[in-house]
Amino acid sequence: MKHEIKYFGALFNISFDCDLGRGDRITDDIWITNNKDFLKDNLLNSIISKMIGEIEVRTLLKADAYVYATFDREIDLDKREERLSILNKLIMHTISFLDCLWLLKDNAANMELAFLEIKIDQYQSNVSSNSWTHYKFDANGNADRDVLFCREEIRPLREFYRKSFLLPQECDTLNQYTNFQPYGKSFGNISRAFYFLSAARTTPYLPVKIAHYCSCLETLFLREKQELSFKLPLRVACFLSDSPDNKLRIFKQLRNAYNIRSTSVHGLAVKPDIKVITDISCDTDQLVRLVINKILKNEKICNLFNEAKDVDFNEYMEKLIFKVTDNK
Repeated sequence: MKHEIKYFGALFNISFDCDLGRGDRITDDIWITNNKDFLKDNLLNSIISKMIGEIEVRTLLKADAYVYATFDREIDLDKREERLSILNKLIMHTISFLDCLWLLKDNAANMELAFLEIKIDQYQSNVSSNSWTHYKFDANGNADRDVLFCREEIRPLREFYRKSFLLPQECDTLNQYTNFQPYGKSFGNISRAFYFLSAARTTPYLPVKIAHYCSCLETLFLREKQELSFKLPLRVACFLSDSPDNKLRIFKQLRNAYNIRSTSVHGLAVKPDIKVITDISCDTDQLVRLVINKILKNEKICNLFNEAKDVDFNEYMEKLIFKVTDNK
């Protein structure tokens, strides 16, 4: 039987420069808005407010923004797994979009409990809920810093997300998405890099966060295991800049990050004070963002990083470092 379905959840640590009204479309079904009146008038009816309880209603009304979806679908209400499958896929798409916001700027945007209302009749609804427990922390290790986004900067990102920032085909459930393991050659280097990036963003402990950032860059730039602490900063610096001064700055930033990484992954105490470590974390986060944006925005470069044979990739990096022009 076909039922009217509503999905919604509260977003925190994310604000917008204007009232989004009914919202902006993220996917075919999901929208994002910051308009509390829209939430109260269209989603928080008396039935669902009573079912989810006063505490959850208050939490929703205090949120910075919301995601929601409304659609009709054939569903068997007696099958709990079918209801949860719909809810969990909507949660996965929401979290994936929030991850995509990192491409614009560092943030700790998170979603708490999400709800799915399936209307039975005028007086009854079936309500399910689930949550995403992997909270994101910004490069400073904070999980409660509000970040302002402009509607105009979000618009091209939404289009990019729908075209390119897709969930793995293997992830059919929330549990599979949470425990996604990018093993083997079937997963490209960019998929593995995003895995380490996600790990970096879900820990508040800065030395480990820095170590994951370094692993993310290693996945993209290295095809061998020798001289990592020198080769990685050199390759990243030459990839991001043609300016000698900028190259040297990037090289030194990543050497500092590598020193923290080497200490932390071997279980030793990290000696620099918290301000130094915080600055290194923020610098490395920004370098990773610049690298990934440059890769994703150029199809040829994207294919090179993701699919090129090791020998071809190493040759590309050598030519980049020594500014050799390919005359073919």
